[in-house]
Amino acid sequence: MKHTYTEADGPRLSTVSKRLKVIPTKQLICLTGMPGVGKTTYGKEVARILGLGFADLDHMMAREGGTKITSVSSTTDDQVARGDDDDISESSFRACESQILTSALKAINHVIALGGGTLTGLENREQIARSGALLIWLDQDPGMLINRIKSSPQGFQGFIRHHPYFRDVFNRCITRLSHSHETRDEAEISEQAFAEAYHEVYSERKDEYQNSHFRCVLDYMSDDLIIAELAKIIKAAWLKARSSYG
Repeated sequence: MKHTYTEADGPRLSTVSKRLKVIPTKQLICLTGMPGVGKTTYGKEVARILGLGFADLDHMMAREGGTKITSVSSTTDDQVARGDDDDISESSFRACESQILTSALKAINHVIALGGGTLTGLENREQIARSGALLIWLDQDPGMLINRIKSSPQGFQGFIRHHPYFRDVFNRCITRLSHSHETRDEAEISEQAFAEAYHEVYSERKDEYQNSHFRCVLDYMSDDLIIAELAKIIKAAWLKARSSYG
């Protein structure tokens, strides 16, 4: 079984905090990581155990921003303005996400599940760093996560189409099929194509994820153990923050 966090797997709180020029100063936790890794599922449970509130950034966007997460596409703002695509563009989605993040980070005593691509925006990373929040990266081997998707009750196609958190990977697959006469809804995404796109997105975002205070490796760990380890990380970070600030 892999350890949840080690010096070899990822930098400790003190090391990364120096780079971010901040030590978490309030009971606010942000969970980051790839789509489907469990930010919402584990975040809710950890919040319950620690007596904290819970917020999901994607859900907040759908509720407060009126953004239909399931309809985000890789089209440009000009295409959307001309009516070439009914979906909202990626840039419009990210702008809305940044605004909702600003509101979410005003909370205290909360666990916030970020979107899988939230950290791709420099403004978002700076907001989180300034907020005094503890940032934890939930990391899992892409191959293991894809195998979990394939074994879901909905089946592979059903899962990736009906879970908005995979929009970035799904859109990348659709773009590759743009030469086809199939529509977006008709296109069949192969497991291999999805796996390749998922690995690409993971590689592109890994550097941003590494800005986190902790990296929590989920491979080969039970849900109960993951939740317990996350709670332990958070309590240790709070203790360190209290001792640092007297």
